[in-house]
Amino acid sequence: MPSEHAKFGSSTAKRTNNCSAWVELSRGVPNIESAAAADGTIVHSIVEAWLLNPMTALVEGAEEEHLELAADMMAAITATMDKYDVEEYEPEVRGTVAEDVFGTIDYIGKAGSTLIIGDVKSGKGFQVDAERNDQILFAAWAIGETDSDALQDLIEGTEKLVGIIWQPSRDGEIHTKEWAFTWAEVDEWADNHEKMIAKARLDGNKPNPGEHCAFCPGAFKCPAKTGDALRALQYNPTDIEILATNMAMVKDLKAWCNDVEKATYNALEVGQKVTGWKLVASRASRKWLDEAAAIKTLRRKLGGLKFVTTSKILGIGAMEKEIKRQKLAIDIDEMGLTVKESSGTTIAPADDKRPAVLSGEAFAAALASVQ
Repeated sequence: MPSEHAKFGSSTAKRTNNCSAWVELSRGVPNIESAAAADGTIVHSIVEAWLLNPMTALVEGAEEEHLELAADMMAAITATMDKYDVEEYEPEVRGTVAEDVFGTIDYIGKAGSTLIIGDVKSGKGFQVDAERNDQILFAAWAIGETDSDALQDLIEGTEKLVGIIWQPSRDGEIHTKEWAFTWAEVDEWADNHEKMIAKARLDGNKPNPGEHCAFCPGAFKCPAKTGDALRALQYNPTDIEILATNMAMVKDLKAWCNDVEKATYNALEVGQKVTGWKLVASRASRKWLDEAAAIKTLRRKLGGLKFVTTSKILGIGAMEKEIKRQKLAIDIDEMGLTVKESSGTTIAPADDKRPAVLSGEAFAAALASVQ
C-alpha cells in the first residue's frame, strides 16, 4: 500500500520537473505539518464532506473560520458546476501511477466531453495560477493511468480538459482560475515528467534553485541556497554599485532563512539535536483570567463601563465579510465610506505594473536643478 505522502505526487510535480536534486536533499528531513497546512486540511475535509453529503453538519476540529471559508469554496465550486452543467462528479479521487507516484485530486467532474479537474487551495498567501499548472497536469496523468473501472468510466469519451483552481485572494475573496487543455498536452507533459522522476531517483544531481523551491523540505541545506548566503556575506550590503546584485539574492535568501528556522524548530520538536540550539517556552504575557469577572470588578472600582472597555468599527475586510454573510447589497466604496491612500513608498522589481515615483529627496534635487 502506498504511504500517505507520495515521494512523487501532484504537489511536488513542479519541483521534480525543475530540480532533480530535491529528493536527495529532503531525505531524512522530518515531515511536520504546519499550522497553516493543518487549517487547510480541515477546510478540505469540510468541502469533501459537503460534496459527498450537503447535509453534513459536523467535521472534527472545524471552527467558525474554517466553516466560513469552506462555505465560500462550496459556493465557487457550485458556480463552476452550474457553468459547465456538470453531470457527475467525484471528490477526493486517488490517482495512482506507481507505488510512490500518486496523488489525490480534490474534484473531478464530467460535463459531456469535458473533464473538469479541480484543486481547492485554502491558503491566500501563495497565489497559484491554473495555466500549465504542473499539479493539474499530474492529476490528469495520474487519473488516466489509474486502474479503476469507475474512474475510467468517468473520463471515457472526454476530449477537452479544464483545470480549475479555487483559491482565496489576499483580500479573502474566492477566485476561480481556469485553464483548458487536451489529453495530448497531458501525454507530452507526462513523457517529460517520467524522465525527471527517473533522474530524481538518482543521487548526485545538481540543484536548480527557483520559485519551485517553495515548500521544499530540503531547501534549508540546499548548496545552491547556502552558496548564495556565503556569497552575500562577502558583499557590502550598502554599496550602491552592487545593490542590484544584492537585491537579486534577497528574495531567495529570505525564503532560505525561513526554511532554516523552520527545519531547526521541526528537528528540535521531534527530539533531534541541533548543536547550539534548544527549545524553550515562549515569553509569557499577561492575559485576563476571566474577562467578564474583570469587567464586573473594575467597572465598580474605576467608576463605570466606559473606563474599562472600548469599541471600534470593524476593519474594511471584516466589514465586507459581515455584509456578505448577511447577504446585503451594500458597497461601502460606492457609499463614499472609504478612501484609498498609499501608506508611503516601497521597493519593487522594474517590471512591476505600478508607476515609479520620486522620493522626497529626489524631487527636491530635481527641483533644485531647474532653479
